Amino acid sequence: MSTSKPRSLSLLFCATVLFVTGCGGHTYLHLKDGTALECTSIEKSEELDGWLAELSASHAVVLVDSERVRADEPVTDAPNGDRVVDDADPGDSSRQLAIAAADLVENAVAHISTAKSTPNILFLRLENTTSRRFAQELMDTAISGSIGTSAKAVTGERRRALASALRVRFDDPRLGSADLDLTRFYHTDYVVLSRVSGTPTVDEAGKNRFHYRLDFRLLSGSNGREIWSDHREWTVSW
Repeated sequence: MSTSKPRSLSLLFCATVLFVTGCGGHTYLHLKDGTALECTSIEKSEELDGWLAELSASHAVVLVDSERVRADEPVTDAPNGDRVVDDADPGDSSRQLAIAAADLVENAVAHISTAKSTPNILFLRLENTTSRRFAQELMDTAISGSIGTSAKAVTGERRRALASALRVRFDDPRLGSADLDLTRFYHTDYVVLSRVSGTPTVDEAGKNRFHYRLDFRLLSGSNGREIWSDHREWTVSW
């Protein structure tokens, strides 16, 4: 069985690729955050250092970084209790997410003290509770384009180490003692948690609508307490 791929992606394939399909037409790519991508086909590319997944609802092909995929049984024929995502988000909603994130990043920076030195802010990966998939690159672009010069985003190996070790989640009231040990060790002044949630509806004309909410929380890296929180909302129709 073969799968269609965007032309820009298909031109990149020079390395050996593992091709996987499942019984009944669906397979599941399991991510470390407990998400199962429901796919009609999945390919692992050594050249791209990731997995190409054709999502079952829209047949959109997305590239998932290898570091986001769990090491143990990354592909199965059942979701096994994980949160199932079967579609990529409509393009307009991705644009709105980027706009909302850029605005919230600016607001977060405005609520921190920059009097003594340039503070380091760790933006943890977006927690997505919707049935849609947003590319993390949208958030990364919003952060780099909106943080300005009065603060500095934690990046590179330091960000990867903290992101994999910190236990805090969006609904936790504050950073725990183990997390504070890490933020102090890595000289991280602030931590930003983010979450996107949403509700699907159908309007009176029978048109699909999806209402989204993006929440940000800013926590102190020294005492773990919340300093600021805010959110943005938008609705997409298609």
